[in-house]
Amino acid sequence: MTPRALVRWTTGWRLLALVALAAVAQRLMTLTVMGAYSGWHRLPRLLMTWDAGWYREIVESGYQLATPGHEKSNLAFFPLFPALAKLVTFVPGAGPGFALLGIAFVASIVAAIPIFLIGRQLHSPAVGWILTLMWGALPQSFVLVMGYPEGLFTAATAFALWYMIRRQPLGAGAAALVAGLLRPSALPLIAVVMVWCLVHVWRDQRRWRWVVGGLLAPSGMAAYLVYVTLRTGELTGYFQVQSHWNLRFGKPWELLSQSIHYLTTPTTMLVAIEFYIPIVAAFAALTVLLAGRVRQKDYGWIVLYTVLSSAMILTRSTFFWSESRQFLPLFPLLLPLATIRTSRWAWALVLIGATFASAAFGATFLLAGQYSV
Repeated sequence: MTPRALVRWTTGWRLLALVALAAVAQRLMTLTVMGAYSGWHRLPRLLMTWDAGWYREIVESGYQLATPGHEKSNLAFFPLFPALAKLVTFVPGAGPGFALLGIAFVASIVAAIPIFLIGRQLHSPAVGWILTLMWGALPQSFVLVMGYPEGLFTAATAFALWYMIRRQPLGAGAAALVAGLLRPSALPLIAVVMVWCLVHVWRDQRRWRWVVGGLLAPSGMAAYLVYVTLRTGELTGYFQVQSHWNLRFGKPWELLSQSIHYLTTPTTMLVAIEFYIPIVAAFAALTVLLAGRVRQKDYGWIVLYTVLSSAMILTRSTFFWSESRQFLPLFPLLLPLATIRTSRWAWALVLIGATFASAAFGATFLLAGQYSV
């Protein structure tokens, strides 16, 4: 390695270390605001509510089928996140809650690195910084410090997209495999990676790379679906499990009908008007803006993944209040905003204020305790 290459290498790693430190500072700010707002004695319990409680149950007792007294099976939750937490619990003094929260925190830091790299590759280092910190300041980004796999899933998604930009099919396939072991919403990513590999398989003399990458992408999700089939004894076992949670692929107007329902229900009307419908509508608008960049260099496959994922989120039947959380892995939607040119001080004030607002919103929402996130 030449001296100049060594300097570039060390400078690159120092930059990524700074990105990770900025993400750590942002997560610590979120925890501080949430703790001060909700009370430090309540914070551990709040961070392990809703889905985090189900993941904790998997870590403690494994997967369980639905029973008359327990009508919802935890097989609805994909296995990688609780499996990693289970490994951490073998460390003396590390309980399931600590393991889930620790992995979630670290994964959100790891996710910041490929997000930054994508922003830098598509535009500039400044856009990479803004994209990363803007993702960490989204309205639902407080779940990144909860016992949720959103940080881990975003990291896998971002690495897959980064490897696609770099024309590395093995890395993209492996990252899609990991994503497929974390959430069913990895399906659009898996499909895009497979099509991307198929398109390029005839253009590269080393075709085996593209074939292997395309086969790796669906293998994680496929393996878990086979496991659920064996556990339930039903070929469509996972879809039956999902039906117990009232989760299904809906009609194109599914989100609209849900919005109308909550807007016309007195107990939920105010929250729907003030928070969730504006958030979801904003992400829908950003999808349209990003789609307009499909012809720009290196944007094509990223736009395809993001549009497909947005379409799946907006048209499926799910818990209405967790709808905006599903957009966290769709960080490319923020690119049209991240490329706005203004002063560094203006961006700093906006990002700090947004991080504070997100944490306060999270504490308020969790304290209300009525709606799942």
